[in-house]
Amino acid sequence: MKSTISVMLPLAVMLLYSANATAQANQSLSNLNAVTAVNQNLMPVSNNLKDLGGTSKWWRRLYLGNSIYLNNRLTFHQVGTDNFFVGPFAGKTTATGTSNLGLGFYALSSLSSGSKNTATGYEALRVNTEGFNNSAFGYQAMLFNQYGAENTAVGYYALKQNIGGVQNTALGANALELNTTGEQNTAAGYYALNQNNKGSFNTAGGAWALTFNSTGNGNTAYGVNALYNNSQGSENTAIGGGALNFTATGNYNTASGSQALAYNPQGSFNTASGWNALFYNDTSAYNSALGYAAGDNYTNASRNTFIGALASSDKDGLTNSTALGFDARTTADNQVRVGNSQVTSIGGYVGWSNISDGRYKKDVRENVQGLAFINKLKPVTYHLDITGIDERMAMKKQSREHNRKPSVIPAINKQNAREKEAVLYSGFIAQDVEAAAKETGYDFSAVDKPKSDDDLYSLRYSDFVVPLVKAVQELSVKNDEMKQENAELRKELDELKNLIREKIPVLAAEITDAWLEQNSPNPVKGNTAINYNLPENF
Repeated sequence: MKSTISVMLPLAVMLLYSANATAQANQSLSNLNAVTAVNQNLMPVSNNLKDLGGTSKWWRRLYLGNSIYLNNRLTFHQVGTDNFFVGPFAGKTTATGTSNLGLGFYALSSLSSGSKNTATGYEALRVNTEGFNNSAFGYQAMLFNQYGAENTAVGYYALKQNIGGVQNTALGANALELNTTGEQNTAAGYYALNQNNKGSFNTAGGAWALTFNSTGNGNTAYGVNALYNNSQGSENTAIGGGALNFTATGNYNTASGSQALAYNPQGSFNTASGWNALFYNDTSAYNSALGYAAGDNYTNASRNTFIGALASSDKDGLTNSTALGFDARTTADNQVRVGNSQVTSIGGYVGWSNISDGRYKKDVRENVQGLAFINKLKPVTYHLDITGIDERMAMKKQSREHNRKPSVIPAINKQNAREKEAVLYSGFIAQDVEAAAKETGYDFSAVDKPKSDDDLYSLRYSDFVVPLVKAVQELSVKNDEMKQENAELRKELDELKNLIREKIPVLAAEITDAWLEQNSPNPVKGNTAINYNLPENF
C-alpha cells in the first residue's frame, strides 16, 4: 500500500521500503511534522526512528533544503545553503558549500566549501572538499577529486583518481580513470584516456582511445584503439580505428585512416592518410603517405614520401625515397619513382631543369670521354617486358608477411601490358653502357646501378648529352685540323699551277726548234741511226 504525506518543509521525499513497514514510516513522518514547526533553529531532537525495512539495515540519509538527516535517528544541523543530498552519508560534512546536489551512498560526503557540484552514484565525488562546478554521474565517478574544478564525469570510474585536474570531461566507463592533475582533457568512450595522469589538452573519442596516455599533451584520437599505447608522446593526431595504435613516445604525428601509422612506437613528425598508410613506420621520422596502403609494404627509414594508393617501397629501411602515383615503387635510397610500369607518358610544358650553379661545384675537371666512349655504345631497338616486371613486384609484395590483413595487390592490367609491350623502343642496354664506360675508364653518371639485389638497372638518358658534346668537340677539332691541312695543300697546288702557267709559253717556243727524224735504215738490220735536234737549253 502506498501513502503520500505532505509536510511543512520546502520539499518532502521519503523512500518506501516494504509493505509491512509502511505504518511505522507514517508514524515517523507524523513525528517529523510535529517537531519541524518548533525546531526553526535546526537543533537536534531525540525522536527515535526504528530501522525502516524490517530485518535488513536500510541506512538512508535525506537532506531536504538545509535541514534533514535520516539515519536511525532524526537529527537537524546546518549544511550550507541550497544543497540537496539523498543517500547514506551524502554531503555529511558540508559546511559552507552551496548549490550542491548529491544522490547516492557517500556522494559528496567530504564536501566542505565546494559549490555547484553534482554527484549522482555510489561514492561519486566522495573525497571532494573544495572543488566546484563538478558533475559526476556513475559508480565512484570522480571519487578522489579534492579541489579539481569544472570537471564532468559520466560513467563507472570516470575520472576516479582526479585530485586537482580542472576542466576535464570524461564520458564512458573508466574514462580518464587515473587522471590526477591533468587539465582540459576530453575522453568519450570505454577506457578512453584511462591511464592519463598529468597529461593535458588531450581529446579521445572511442573505446580504448589514448588508453595508456600518461603525461602526453595535446593529443587527439578518434576511433577504437586510436593512439592506444601512447604514454608520453605529445601533439599527435589519430583519426580511425587503430590509428597510431602502438605509438608510445612519438611526437607530432598525424594519422588519418584505419590502422594508419599503426606500428609507430617512437617515430615523430610523420603524416599518414589512408587505410594502413605507413603501417610499419616503427621509429622513423619525417615520412609522409597519402592513399590506401601507401607506404605500408615495408618498414621505412626517414624522409620518405608515398603519394597514391599502394605507393610504397620495395625493401626495408629506405631513406629519402619518393613514390608518386598508383602502385609506384621505390627500390633504393634517395630515389624518386613517378608512376608504375604501365605508364606510357610523363611530361609537361617545359623541360626538366637541374641545378647547375658553378659556385657550388667542386673538383671540376674536363675528363669526359667522347668519341672513344661513344664509339663503343651499342644502340638497339627492343620491347619492354612489362609483364615480367609487374610479376616480380607482385611476388615481392606477396612474400612480405604482416600480422594483419594484407593490402590488396592489384591484378596486372593485361591489356595495358600487351599494348606497352608492343611498342618498339630505341635506346641502350644499361649493362652495355656500363661495360663501355669501364673499357674507356669513364665513371659515367648515366648508369643508375642497382643498390641491392632488389633494385633494377636504369639509365639517365639526359646524361648522354655530355659525352656526345665531348665527341662533337673532338670531331670539331679534327675537322679544324683537316681544314688547315687542306688549306696548306691547296696553297701548294696553286703555286704549282702558277709555276706551270709561267713555264708553258717558254717551253712551247723552245719546243718548235726541236725535231726528231725517222731511223735509218728502216727496217733495221743490225744497227740503225736516229737524227734529232734540241734547243741549247735542253
